[in-house]
Amino acid sequence: MIAPLQKLKFVAILWYQGESDAGQPKTYGTRFRELIESWRILFKQPNLPFLYVQLPNCETEKEADWAGLREEQKEGLKISRTAMVVTIGDGEDDEPTSTK
Repeated sequence: MIAPLQKLKFVAILWYQGESDAGQPKTYGTRFRELIESWRILFKQPNLPFLYVQLPNCETEKEADWAGLREEQKEGLKISRTAMVVTIGDGEDDEPTSTK
């Protein structure tokens, strides 16, 4: 999916994703780390900054664990050259109100 971009050089990656993974937050941290590491390898930029948006606080169906996923997202800060945008209190659903 991103292979066509591999010859490009990036200043940073901006990432917003996680809603569909809220039902299985325990595996998110590992997969997120693998994503960051594999993209840095693919783009041949081992220090490529990776900025991501934490899921907002909102009411969801019971099987979704957004709080658990947010904790896994927070663990991403242990990866070098990452930053997380905190959105708690910004939205009432899965799309922050400031983007509507």
